[in-house]
Amino acid sequence: MSLARDITDMGMGGASAMFATLFTNPIEVVKTRLQLQGELRTNHAVYYRSVPHGLYVIARNEGVVALQRGLSAMLGFQFFLNTFRLGMFRICERRGLTAGRGGRTSVVKGAAAAGAGGALGSVAGTPFFLVKTRLQAQAAKAISVGHQHKHTGTFEALADIYAKEGFKGLFRGVQPQIPRGAVGSASQMVSFSYAKESLVSRGWLTESPLLLSFCGANLGGLVMTVCLNPFDVVATRLSNQRKYQPYRVARLDRSVWDIYQEDGRVGSGRVKVAGSRWMHAASDRTNRRFTGEVYVQQWTSYG
Repeated sequence: MSLARDITDMGMGGASAMFATLFTNPIEVVKTRLQLQGELRTNHAVYYRSVPHGLYVIARNEGVVALQRGLSAMLGFQFFLNTFRLGMFRICERRGLTAGRGGRTSVVKGAAAAGAGGALGSVAGTPFFLVKTRLQAQAAKAISVGHQHKHTGTFEALADIYAKEGFKGLFRGVQPQIPRGAVGSASQMVSFSYAKESLVSRGWLTESPLLLSFCGANLGGLVMTVCLNPFDVVATRLSNQRKYQPYRVARLDRSVWDIYQEDGRVGSGRVKVAGSRWMHAASDRTNRRFTGEVYVQQWTSYG
């Protein structure tokens, strides 16, 4: 297997995810605000009740353009994440490293390959996730949630964070990013592969590889959503906080405990999962996984 083929796999993984992000970023904006809404508060105003309602509220108060807030940072994050995540899994898959007995995908091997790629990609993309979160959280005063940073753009934000907090500040929230990427990627990739293999073994959709990937992507997106949501909430809140607030210690275990003590008591976690992540799974993750895997697999399957 040539090095050029491996580089193509990784490059196409990142590029295809960036393309999908152009269409899914508005949902990402709403998801971010839903996860920040009511942060560590038992009593708070509810500006965003669901994904459709959030899209409407943002467009009405800030204009339609605001639905693409943080797009450049999101593109950067998706490029780094999926360059490793999709690329590494595809490379391992092509070499037979994810296969078990009978040629079917091994849960352990597949999860290891996808998890390693997801973790590496999440770490590499942390600075862009940090900026993405802060830019998407910035809102009109009437509907603002979470701490309001005053960044004007992706590169201005990166420079400002580096100037004030140093290189370490660019990787705030990296602790939950590692399990977020590893658990999310492992669960998605393995369920995606198993879904496709099960359909093919039954003779279904064998003549339509695009529809086959789409059906596998739906299952993969839903499974991943359930697995990574807790880490995603923590990563979003750590990324948007002030330098030392609202979490007393910027550690994964401390942050989870703080969220559980406050949000868990009033059930806002259920709202976040049902209102943002399930819709996110059905549209964002499904479409991104669909376009990413189809482009990578179809593009690199020849030559």
